[in-house]
Amino acid sequence: MNAMSMNSGADPRTAKKEAALPANAKEREARARSAKASPPPRSAMRRPRHFATMLAIFFAFLLASACSNGEPPETTEATETPPSSETTERSEPTEEATAEVTDETTGAAMESTESADAVSEAPEPDFGFTHGQSSGNLVVGGEGGMPLSGAVDVPLGGEPVWVAGVPFREGVAWVVALASGSVEDFYMEMPGGIEPLDIEPGRLAPGAPPLVESLGDPLELVVGPGSPLTHPLPVGDSLVGVAESGEVFVESEGEVAGTGVAALPDARFTRSPSGSVAFLSEPTERYAHDVLGDGVEAEAISVADVAEDGDFEVRSRIIPESGGVFEEVSAMWVEAEGEEFIAVSESADGVGTRVALYSPDGTLAAAGPFMGEPLKWRHVLAAGPFGAGGEFEVAAARTPHLESVVEFYRPNFETGTLDIVAEAPGYTSHRLDSRNLDTARAGDMDGDGRWELLVPDRSYTELAAIRRSEAGAEVAWTLPAEGEISTNIASATDEGGRASIAVGRSDGMLRVWR
Repeated sequence: MNAMSMNSGADPRTAKKEAALPANAKEREARARSAKASPPPRSAMRRPRHFATMLAIFFAFLLASACSNGEPPETTEATETPPSSETTERSEPTEEATAEVTDETTGAAMESTESADAVSEAPEPDFGFTHGQSSGNLVVGGEGGMPLSGAVDVPLGGEPVWVAGVPFREGVAWVVALASGSVEDFYMEMPGGIEPLDIEPGRLAPGAPPLVESLGDPLELVVGPGSPLTHPLPVGDSLVGVAESGEVFVESEGEVAGTGVAALPDARFTRSPSGSVAFLSEPTERYAHDVLGDGVEAEAISVADVAEDGDFEVRSRIIPESGGVFEEVSAMWVEAEGEEFIAVSESADGVGTRVALYSPDGTLAAAGPFMGEPLKWRHVLAAGPFGAGGEFEVAAARTPHLESVVEFYRPNFETGTLDIVAEAPGYTSHRLDSRNLDTARAGDMDGDGRWELLVPDRSYTELAAIRRSEAGAEVAWTLPAEGEISTNIASATDEGGRASIAVGRSDGMLRVWR
C-alpha cells in the first residue's frame, strides 16, 4: 500500500483528478463544504471488536503462568513489617491450604480463559446498506408476508431521500436520511409498536447514502474521511473508500493511507462472498450521457484484496470489452454455476448499453445485446433464482427514463451470451439525474418459495412484485405507497428470518411493510 497521507500537499494524482472533474464541480464543492460542517467522522472511534478478546487472553495467560508450579501468585507489600512468630505461622500454609489456593487460582484462570473464548465468539456486527447486500445485489434474505402483512406509516421531520434497514434486538431498525442531512431512526418489533432510537452521528452530508452498523445500542453510521457522495466499506476493523480528491483510501487503526488508485466520486465499494472488493475506477467524461448525477463514468472496475489489517492490493482491472465505459456507481457481485461474476451496465458510443457478466480476472463471461441506439441505458438490478424453475437470471430495467421495461436475462456460458427470456413493461427503477440506483429489491417476499422483483410503477406511487412464469413475467401483487416514493427501496431481515420492506415518501412519511 502507498503510505502517503491523505492530507499531503499537491499530489499529481489529485491534480489530474481535479482537472478531470465534470462541469458541475461547483455543486460537489458546495456539498463537500456541507459535509465538513457536519459532525466529524467517527470511523477512528469504531469499536475495536478484538481488543476485549486479546485483553482477556492476556490476563488468563498471566494467571495460569503464576499457577503453573502449584504456587499462588506473588504480591508486593507497600511497607516491610518485621517478622513475628504469628506472621511466620501464617506464612507457612498447610498442604490442604496450598491445594485449596491452587484450586481456586486455577479455577479463576479457567474462568478467565472461558471468558476470553466467549468474547472471541461474540457475533460480528450487522450492516444495513441502501442496496441491501454488501455484494451490491439488490436482494433481501429470509421471506416476507406481503402483500397481506399490511403497512405501517411513520411521520418524519422532513422529506426522506434514503432509507436503510438493519436487524436490531428482536426486530428491525430503520434509518432515514432526510434531504436536509438529518438522520432519524426507529425500532420496529414484530408485531409491536414503534420506538425512536438514537444514532451516532445524527447528520450526514445532504444527499449522502447511510450505511448503518448494528452492534448494540445505539446504532452507528459508518463514516470516514471520504467523499460526501458515498460511504466507505468496512473490512474487518478497517475502512476502504474514496476521498474527496477521488483517490481510494484505506483507514486502519486510525491511520489513513492513499492507494494511488482513482475511483468515481460516488463509487459504492462492494464485496464478494469470498472477500474480494470491487469498485468503479478510472473516471472519464468521454461518454456524454449525464443521467446518473454527473457526467463521469468508469473506464474500469478494480478488483482488490483488502486485508482486515488494512493491506490493499489491486488484483485485476476489468476493462469494457466494447471499448466503452461502465455506466454505474457499483459493481454487483453474483454467483452462478458455483463461480463469482460481476454484473454491470456497459455502455458504448452509438449503441447504448448492454448487461454484461465479467469474471473477476477481467474475462467477459456473457453479455446481452446492446440497445442499438446511442445513449439508451439499461440498469442492472438483481440476480438470483428468478426462473420459473429456479434458474439463475439477471434482472434489469431497459430505458427506465423512457419506456420503462423490466427484463430478465439467462446466461449461456457456452455461447457467452445473456439471453432475454422475459419482459414486463410499465415499471421503472431510476429517476433522471439521480445517484439513487437502489430502487428495486428481489427475494421471496410473500413466503411462497419463489423470488419476486419489487420495482415502482412509472408514477412512483405503487410497488409491483414481478414474478417469472413459464409464459414470461407477470405482476403477482402490488403494494400501494399512498404517496410519491422519494427514496430507494430498503429491506431488512430480523433474527427470525422475517423480511420487511420500506420506502420514504415525499410527504415526509416512512412506509414499512412487515
